[in-house]
Amino acid sequence: MTADEYHHPAVHQLRMHANNVVCWANDIQSLPVEARQPGQFRNMVTLYASQGRTLTEAVEATAGRVRAEIVAFSSLARPTRDWASPALAGYIEGMQDWMRGYQDWYDHDTQRYATAHAEHDADDRTVVPSDWKP
Repeated sequence: MTADEYHHPAVHQLRMHANNVVCWANDIQSLPVEARQPGQFRNMVTLYASQGRTLTEAVEATAGRVRAEIVAFSSLARPTRDWASPALAGYIEGMQDWMRGYQDWYDHDTQRYATAHAEHDADDRTVVPSDWKP
């Protein structure tokens, strides 16, 4: 696709929607592991909970935001495809595949966030050196 297409505000917004869908869905699905993680981390669900919502309300609020992002992506993708080159249309389809693929990976393939492994997987202090600075 051309640079003009890639940097078009609508395409930028589509990328933001797709990223939000995958990241916030991951925040819901990774909660059993991340809630046990020592130290600081950021997760949409735990941020909502830290603002006084119950955990159930926090999950529901995050899921609501994911659904809203999917609707916003779909609403913007339709008119963008009207002027999109074949390359851009493929890029939009790729973003849709990524959002669907992430959910399929979680549902059918990964055990990354399985409750059976949550206790062990939650402590990554042995993976990241304690003196590491970003």
